Amino acid sequence: MARATSYVRGCGALALALGVGLSAGCGGSDHETAFREATEQLDEIRETVKEARAEVEEHEAVVAEAEAELAGAREALAAAEEELSTAQAEVGLHATDEVLFREVQSRLLDDELLEDLAISARVEKGVVTLSGEAQSEDQRSRAGDIARDIPGVISVDNLVKVTEREV
Repeated sequence: MARATSYVRGCGALALALGVGLSAGCGGSDHETAFREATEQLDEIRETVKEARAEVEEHEAVVAEAEAELAGAREALAAAEEELSTAQAEVGLHATDEVLFREVQSRLLDDELLEDLAISARVEKGVVTLSGEAQSEDQRSRAGDIARDIPGVISVDNLVKVTEREV
């Protein structure tokens, strides 16, 4: 009790010294209320920041793991591309115009979509020139795709013409 009385006297003396009126027992001034509210808000914001920081750290860990996986995938891609380059070079050693011609003709004849068509191929320095007639644009495109997909073929000139079927 002596402590409370001393507190009230101290507050009263301080209020008088500052020329401020004593409010409801010296403990309920507008500044003190605002201070408490601001402190509560500050505590809530600190908790929100703490939660957000934890979430960021969690996402950063996921990103770090994904970056490590990406680096591994890039290494695998580089190795696969090197193997591809080596294999293409090997094919290039054996892909003479004569070999390419026979391969193009064989694949064109073996394709079900093209089996009834007369499409011919000519190969010069790895460039395939297709000629003949197709009954649809799909058939024409398919012939070009078949030739283009053969390793060693540099490019394809598709001169196949689309003609309508006679009914």
